[in-house]
Amino acid sequence: MTIADSIKNILLLKNNNNKNKINENNNNNNNYSIDNEYNDDDVLICKHKIYSKNEEIPPPPSSTTDSNTKNNNYLNKYLHQPTNQLCRENVEKTFKEDPILQFIIKEMMTLGCLPPIITCEPCDSFDALGSFSPKKGVVICDNMQTFPLNIRNTIVHEFVHAYDMCKNKLNPFNCEHLACTEIRAANLSGDCKWQLEALKKNFGVFNHQAECTKRRAIGSLQSNPNCKDVAEMAVNKVWEKCNKDYYPFSNIPRI
Repeated sequence: MTIADSIKNILLLKNNNNKNKINENNNNNNNYSIDNEYNDDDVLICKHKIYSKNEEIPPPPSSTTDSNTKNNNYLNKYLHQPTNQLCRENVEKTFKEDPILQFIIKEMMTLGCLPPIITCEPCDSFDALGSFSPKKGVVICDNMQTFPLNIRNTIVHEFVHAYDMCKNKLNPFNCEHLACTEIRAANLSGDCKWQLEALKKNFGVFNHQAECTKRRAIGSLQSNPNCKDVAEMAVNKVWEKCNKDYYPFSNIPRI
């Protein structure tokens, strides 16, 4: 099975029945599967959250000032309208064209893990763009208005979690484990790309990447009921190690 074949199969999967079919096919070809002791429990590993009005979703058009109106009109040109079809088109485009995602998939398969299913569907939460859990895989919210690049970043962000689950036997009930994978996902996905942060008015001259990564990791942990009270402490405890962990890359990939 080639990487291209695997990506094609993932894009065609719509439900768990299709997942069973691809697993049966893969039994004859290296038996790819996510191998960890939590595979039987569908535990939510991550929600790719929106932390403020200036994060992934820009503020609604305003008529209070000419400058606000002009800025909002400029941003609205690039907005992805929330439909299932457009979500699927952006997902398919990312799978076909994004070398960072393709490399993560390749490395997961090298480790003997089948990359997670990815689906576009409505989300109940209006403060997230996507999520990952071992059984359901990656969900991209198709009812959220956002920029196409943020959909791409969400996909890569969630696939970093899937990679960590595969490689490191991630314990979804350990807040330090979750803090580490959130740091890595924010670092490696493009979430903290300077140009994107500047567009959202979250930017600085010095230590931009580190500050953004830590802010997003803490915010993600705060959305987890088991970790919300210790989010900042958990991130700080693993920061030195996990902020320098770029594996399977040698450094932070550029997008």
